Amino acid sequence: MTKITENERKILEILANDYDSSGWDETGFWSFAPLEHKSGLDRRHVRLACRSLARKGLAKYLKGL
Repeated sequence: MTKITENERKILEILANDYDSSGWDETGFWSFAPLEHKSGLDRRHVRLACRSLARKGLAKYLKGL
């Protein structure tokens, strides 16, 4: 089992709760600002949590326009 920090848990819960599973590929894009607002974390901690989740395979970065 992968251990996650409290900050990672907050971010992962937001990502999981708002994930769109309608069948379209790669949905559920989030920028850091909304994650900051919903989690109550500052940008640095949101970024670190997202990077850590991506390294653990629990989230991934995608390019958006």
